[in-house]
Amino acid sequence: MKTRLIFLAFALLSARAYCQSNNSLSLVYGINANIVDIHGVKGDFGYNNESGVKYGLAFTRNLNHWFSIESGLLFSVNKVQETYIREIFNQNRPVVGIASMIANGDIKMISVPLLAKFTFSKYLYVDAGLTADFETNYSYNSIASDQSGIGCEMGIGGKYNIGH
Repeated sequence: MKTRLIFLAFALLSARAYCQSNNSLSLVYGINANIVDIHGVKGDFGYNNESGVKYGLAFTRNLNHWFSIESGLLFSVNKVQETYIREIFNQNRPVVGIASMIANGDIKMISVPLLAKFTFSKYLYVDAGLTADFETNYSYNSIASDQSGIGCEMGIGGKYNIGH
């Protein structure tokens, strides 16, 4: 519910700025390519990247025909898989054996990016910048530690303008 209210508030606040010709409001949908570099050696734990999706609203301020600044409010769901080794205990002996365990989970994030966007054709662009991320489903027994923080983002995308 909290996520929906933030999303609605941002949409209403951005609608007023849309009337200027150098501004645009966009619906965003994308597929995430996550990279995690955490251990993974035998006897330790590791993370495997699964799929992820991102959607939300983006506000773009065009400074000229090829360069713009973009911000917005995005929601993403990232699937992760944790693998680890667990000792098996028995009443008679302390350690009976070792088993490889797998745990699946989701990491849900709200992101506020600040990106520099370079348009190099009518339909294609690249962007890069900083993003502030807030994990919405973190608890003490989550599959991964809290993923909230500030990070870097870069991407390539396509766009198609409808009307003004």
